[in-house]
Amino acid sequence: MSQDFKSTKKITIYQPQPNLSFIKLFNEIIKDLKPANELGFQLAKRDVKAAYRQSVLGVVWAFIPPIVTSLIWIFLNSSNTIKIQETPIPYPVFVLTGTLLWQILAESVGQPLKSVKSGKSILAKLNFPRESLLVHGLYSLLFNSSLRVLIIIAVLIVFQINPGWQVLGFIPLFFGLMVTGFSIGLISLPIGMMYGDIARFIPFMMQFFMYISPVIYPIPDEGVFAIFNKINPFRFLIETSRNILTGQTVDYLLQTGIVLIISFIILIIGVIIFRFIMPVIIERVGS
Repeated sequence: MSQDFKSTKKITIYQPQPNLSFIKLFNEIIKDLKPANELGFQLAKRDVKAAYRQSVLGVVWAFIPPIVTSLIWIFLNSSNTIKIQETPIPYPVFVLTGTLLWQILAESVGQPLKSVKSGKSILAKLNFPRESLLVHGLYSLLFNSSLRVLIIIAVLIVFQINPGWQVLGFIPLFFGLMVTGFSIGLISLPIGMMYGDIARFIPFMMQFFMYISPVIYPIPDEGVFAIFNKINPFRFLIETSRNILTGQTVDYLLQTGIVLIISFIILIIGVIIFRFIMPVIIERVGS
């Protein structure tokens, strides 16, 4: 009995790969892309249904936090508790669009770690394309981000702001916001799987950057914030997106394009690294 069990038991041994080929890893990822996409979509569909089925307000929870934050700043500004310098568009539109756009970016940063952790119980038990967990995160992110865009559209309609055909330029920026945040989260994923502090640190970090970026107030003409925002990549994404949505002049299109290109390159590198480190993560989860 014992001998039969030993002969049929499957043992997987993870060994170091001295001749690491990123091209080989990339080809393997491309090969697994179709099954990963199908499984990732099903996982996202399941999670979205489960999340909102047990909630009274349902999808409303996707945009309650940014709206409440915006209303607080609108009240503080209108009551002169905090004096915000004049904005080129009505301040409620400025802060609502900025906060909703920032929520898309902030959720994107935390999504890779959230998605992989949600599937860690099956990582060591089932054989499936590991990238499906990332695809699952992207689909979930796309759903939640689309809801926030609908709220932005509603805000523009209420305030009678018509950006015209310029609004079509927001389409690549919409995906660019998600790609930028997702690439940052993906690069930090290995450390996040090893140390739980990263999952707690990400929301804190994004909250900090929100208050030093032009989300709830315009960039001052001088001072520390003005200097920092000259090189702040989040500034270019938020300002360009908001200007396009509200029909304003776009001043930083080149810088925004550079940020998006770099983010896409980081995303590809991050996926390759993800494929390479998965055996280590699986071993840690299974131990």
